[in-house]
Amino acid sequence: MASLAQASPFYIHIGPMPILQRTPPALLRALGAQRIAVERDARECMEKAQGMDVSGLYETTFKKEIETPKAITILLTRSMMCDGVHTSSYRYSITLDMSSGRSINLKDIYKIATQQGDRIFLRAELVNFAEESYRQENKSNGSCLDLSGWQSGIKNFPISFSPQPDGSIALYYSTPDVSAGCFPTLKISRRVVAPYRDAKRASEYDLP
Repeated sequence: MASLAQASPFYIHIGPMPILQRTPPALLRALGAQRIAVERDARECMEKAQGMDVSGLYETTFKKEIETPKAITILLTRSMMCDGVHTSSYRYSITLDMSSGRSINLKDIYKIATQQGDRIFLRAELVNFAEESYRQENKSNGSCLDLSGWQSGIKNFPISFSPQPDGSIALYYSTPDVSAGCFPTLKISRRVVAPYRDAKRASEYDLP
């Protein structure tokens, strides 16, 4: 990694894991495995760039979204350019059991999404609330409000999500590069989420 990172025009930056209140051994192993996967992805990106004799860029940051005594959610933000031309940027979250380090399927706790293969999509009856958030987030960006098909994207782009301390849900859309700049983190309020929240399952992990 170091040789690639130091060799212009290749650039790699992988930020540190967030500081947690507790780091049981199993959780440390799970976080370490996540970082190894990111490093492997960065290495493959740089190797692709080298093979094409073009510049390569790879940046990843990790941010703690929520931490309870029983669970941790981390947001990964990634920007990469592996072909010297096209930059891809996206966000996704992972939620882990604090004691075992195992992944927690939030879709079984907050039933706001439907599964199609290995991807999830926002439930149809919640789309209008995501559209409202999109308009609010882009109220100063007319080009995003004029973007053709953004309403269709809210319905049809895959998502990941995480609960927030106030009980709302943050939505992270997996979007084509042309749309990425117009899809920041969207929010669905606690009031809207409440009917889709399995209170018993949420209490198992002390989730809001």
